[in-house]
Amino acid sequence: MISPPASHRVPPLAATTFGYRADIQGLRAVAVVLVVLWHAGVTAMPHGYVGVDAFFVISGYVITGLLLRERQTTGRIRFGRFFARRARRLLPASGVVIAATVLLAWWLVPSLRHASIARDALASTLYVENWRLAAQAVDYTVQEAAASPFQHYWSLGVEEQFYLTWPLLFALATPRGSFRRGVLTVRLAVLVGAIATASFVWSVIETTQRPGPAYFSTFTRAFEFAAGAGAAVFIHRAHRRSMPIHTAHLVGWTGLALIVTSALWQPAGAVFPGWVAIIPVVGAVLALVGAADHRSAGPAGLLSTRPFTVIGDLSYSWYLWHWPLLVVAEAQWGRLTVLASGAVVVASLGPAALTYRYIESPIRHSPRTARTLSGLSVGGASMAVAAAASAVLWIAAPTLRPLDDSTESALDEIATAATLPTPTDPATATGSESPPTNDPSDEQAPDPSSPPTLPELGALTIDEPGEQSGYRQDKEVDEIVNDPATVLDVPDRVACRQSVEGTELIECVLGDPDGSFEIALVGDSKAAQWVSALDEIGIARGWRVMVVSKAACAFSGLTLARDGVEYTSCTKWNQHALDYLVEERPDLILVTGRTPSVWRNGTALSRDDSQSLLVEDWARRLTTLTDNDSAVAVLSETPTPRLDVPECVVANRDDLTRCTFDRDGSFDRDLETAAARVGGISVIDLNDAICPGDECPVVVGNVMVYRDTTHLSDTYARTLIPLLASALDRAAGSME
Repeated sequence: MISPPASHRVPPLAATTFGYRADIQGLRAVAVVLVVLWHAGVTAMPHGYVGVDAFFVISGYVITGLLLRERQTTGRIRFGRFFARRARRLLPASGVVIAATVLLAWWLVPSLRHASIARDALASTLYVENWRLAAQAVDYTVQEAAASPFQHYWSLGVEEQFYLTWPLLFALATPRGSFRRGVLTVRLAVLVGAIATASFVWSVIETTQRPGPAYFSTFTRAFEFAAGAGAAVFIHRAHRRSMPIHTAHLVGWTGLALIVTSALWQPAGAVFPGWVAIIPVVGAVLALVGAADHRSAGPAGLLSTRPFTVIGDLSYSWYLWHWPLLVVAEAQWGRLTVLASGAVVVASLGPAALTYRYIESPIRHSPRTARTLSGLSVGGASMAVAAAASAVLWIAAPTLRPLDDSTESALDEIATAATLPTPTDPATATGSESPPTNDPSDEQAPDPSSPPTLPELGALTIDEPGEQSGYRQDKEVDEIVNDPATVLDVPDRVACRQSVEGTELIECVLGDPDGSFEIALVGDSKAAQWVSALDEIGIARGWRVMVVSKAACAFSGLTLARDGVEYTSCTKWNQHALDYLVEERPDLILVTGRTPSVWRNGTALSRDDSQSLLVEDWARRLTTLTDNDSAVAVLSETPTPRLDVPECVVANRDDLTRCTFDRDGSFDRDLETAAARVGGISVIDLNDAICPGDECPVVVGNVMVYRDTTHLSDTYARTLIPLLASALDRAAGSME
């Protein structure tokens, strides 16, 4: 028998092509469950974000199907009607969730984050949050901040941008005279193929070169919508053909298996989206095509069952609600366990159901909003409410100012003290021009043998062993000069540090540009935290200070990992950095930074496995520098709090001890180990003036010690200038 009996064949695909399909709601359920499980931290679902890719394919299929049907039956595309349908379908629920999240953030999230949250809320209202996050993906300081409650709106931004552009491209590709089914589908197939090919190639290239921005980019995701559109064109084209039911079931089951498998496993070293995104995308396409028969058996039957369709109906509202509630919960109770996160996302089904029942569904199906103008008005009003809420939070957010004049004056006094000559002044030791000092004939000049009394501020209150012994964090303090609620305390010279994506060295010379004694600061962002202090020391000493720094990139000849993927830009930058230092041959090279993860054989190694490799590599690099006639000093890594210190300080002014953390394990000494192997390398360890006991304080001498989860505040680093300057003098003196 050439073909199976009629009872074993799927009805013509066009019979049920673009009407309501319960199985699509079921596929939405699969997609949203994958996403929320991933957001909840379920380790068994390490790549649940592929649910978003399935959503993109579904959107491409559904929207293209609607446009095909309208073009085929009416001969035109009514843009106003199309956009009105999208507006009443998506904007009311989104506007309500944005406004509600803004209210929750104002009430339950630390005020330091309000301005940033307000900006995210506004970007989400305008559906450009994906581009805001893409820009932040290259800003290391932003990446270390707590997650935004609107971060998940990036995917909605990509979808809305598709909704705005696809109908226009569709209309341009199908002018009058092309409405015959064959001509129409051929034209669309060419358009879809061109977009899919260009976007996929760009996704592979961009993901390799700039993985952060690539993840959020509309251009790297366009092929996923195009794949869904291609499925719609295929089904429309095949309307007279029939697919054997067993083949249809096999195709459908294969599609579901690909989606779930890609959520559970991905090739080692693969960066998403890139080429690997093709797996869930093809899976979603196969699930749509294979389940198009609407029969009760096979994948369509499973996806059409009540549990799947109910979750599918709630999928949009659930997606909107689950992430803000997770972020707010963590703001209240700290990092959640997987069980607690799971409870939060399950609980978020409550507001999701209410939103669907009383906002999403009624507005979508109400005769009052069926007209084009009414639908657009409802959408516009929803956006206006969300924008107004965002603006109110933005206006009410704390306004940060620079340090006050008295604190700046005290810091200037501390820096000025570094002009006093020392017995091991490097300029004298190397025979170069002496740095500018006070004229001894001036009766106002300080006596070098009698150091001036410095302000009791920050590290200067614990710069002696007797002050460090038994030091404990005060429960309360009268004043914090760099109070995080009112003061912006970051280095002025952040532009000296290369971004995560950059590979070239940034030419950054501080201190005295004409100084004959050259010092190079080399390392990651933990090196860059010393920029202001070294700048002032350089000015005072007459030293030329060169900054060689890149975000999250340790000074290493190995291939390193960042966020579990190969850090290719770091590898390239590191080669440029070494070449520059060898060619420039600074008098003193100051190296510091964190111990990173090494990338080897397509995977990120653990800290323990990375440690020995890094020590060997650092020893080789340090030897290269010392053999090149540069003095080298290693500046010990500073303790890492692993909590957002400014937020903790603001929330616990009545008991700052709640913000302290264990010194043990808060920093590594691997770079120092490498220095010891080489020999002749000075080690500068200022940690006793940062964390003098077993518990590291967060406010010392009325100065907040850290500006975030990792780095010293600029003010505290500047109070360490006398200690750092003295240590540098000794390191430079060793060159004699």
